[in-house]
Amino acid sequence: MSGTGTSTKVKTPTKQGPPNLKLVCALLSVIAGIAIALIPPPDGLSVQAMHALGIMLGAILFWVFNILPEHVTGILMCTLWVIVGAVPFQKAFAAYSTDTPWLLIPAFAIGIAAQKAGLLKRVALNVMKVFPPTFKGQTLALLSAGTIISPAIPSVTAKAVFASQLTKAIGDRMEYEEKSAGAAGLYAAMYQGFVTMFPLFLTAGIFSIIMRSCLPTEIQAQFTWVNWLWSALPWGIAVFIGSYLAIQFLYKPEQKQELSKEYFITQLKELGPMNRDEKIIAVIVACCLLLWMTEKIHHLTAAQVALLALVALFVFKILSTSDFRTKIPWEMIVFIGGVMALGSVITFLEIDTWMGTVLGPVITPLIGNMFIFAPLLAIAIYLIRFVLVAQSSTVMIFTVMLTPFALQVGVNPWIVGLIILTSANVWTVKYQNTTHIAAMSATGNEFIKQSQAAKMSIAYMLINIIAIVVSLPWWKMLGLIP
Repeated sequence: MSGTGTSTKVKTPTKQGPPNLKLVCALLSVIAGIAIALIPPPDGLSVQAMHALGIMLGAILFWVFNILPEHVTGILMCTLWVIVGAVPFQKAFAAYSTDTPWLLIPAFAIGIAAQKAGLLKRVALNVMKVFPPTFKGQTLALLSAGTIISPAIPSVTAKAVFASQLTKAIGDRMEYEEKSAGAAGLYAAMYQGFVTMFPLFLTAGIFSIIMRSCLPTEIQAQFTWVNWLWSALPWGIAVFIGSYLAIQFLYKPEQKQELSKEYFITQLKELGPMNRDEKIIAVIVACCLLLWMTEKIHHLTAAQVALLALVALFVFKILSTSDFRTKIPWEMIVFIGGVMALGSVITFLEIDTWMGTVLGPVITPLIGNMFIFAPLLAIAIYLIRFVLVAQSSTVMIFTVMLTPFALQVGVNPWIVGLIILTSANVWTVKYQNTTHIAAMSATGNEFIKQSQAAKMSIAYMLINIIAIVVSLPWWKMLGLIP
């Protein structure tokens, strides 16, 4: 689940250990949690806060070692908070009453409907047909198509599965052998466009929505759909350009191959004219994007707009009750609600105030110099992702932990959240990213080698740091950093 958030049926294995090792890890996690819970509270913390911290530590270790499914651990954490009297039930489960789950559910539904009707393929083909049929042209086409489609579909895995199959078909038509440089370059361009560019838009990936939900309420209100895009724009431009250049350098084909100019025309003819469902979904998506962009005018929130779109999908019979019941990733919704509670519980028990007092002298000076802190944070997240496999957990936990320190020095915590968001999306080793696993599985695991994909992941790490540093003057101009 760490990189999924999708209804696709592609199986995405996660990192698993031997049963005996998992049992040992579970026992050690429980012991560590109990040990923290029983420590006499230091000045500034209550007994309830220590109990909550012990349960948090145990839950985080359960996520790290993949002891239980992520959503089960999240429910267990919230339930134990209530049982031990750390917080009331309403506080432990408060996240489920926020607008985040109600933005995610209809957003997933829109993606399911668009994929089911074939609209995603039609849009992608229409974008790609305008580019040259060469390797350079088609890698640029995949980057562009993914970026254009991204804001309408929040499930990065749904986009990756669909796009990887399309990419393999293009590679076959260009007569690139499987696991060749040309095939790997096409895959890298697809992944960068349809997956890696998601932080540019609030609605392009569930992790963007998750990160925003971890911020203080007043900061969330500040980052509407347009403000998010405007703030992230330099990062997106730098990553787009850097990705294209890296692909040309890393995956230059040995022979020049061209795609037939008739390929996309033929594919579109096979799709036929837009059917009723595609037309309705296209109108719904266009209306959503328009309303998200104009939130400051009509004052409808992104969640309210998405819920209206969900109702429209049912009214026009685009989405069935069976689709809603079986294709929405409900376990992800439950998991997100559980982990979102970390922020509210930390604030409620004044743990954030205590952290600021104890750790502030060390962390605050670093955050105060973003040209040093930003690259260091990105590198730290890269390393953490080798251990903390769940991408969503990484985004949530570290955004919540670092927000108080950012506020202390006048840095908008959205900046810290974005650095974590972009840095958590790595696939250097296969188990780190289930979106990447799903994309490779959709091509039969024979289109490229993991070592070829890892080269792009490492290149992205460097590109991301450069993009973040390049964005700092822009963020300063916007008043997001002092």
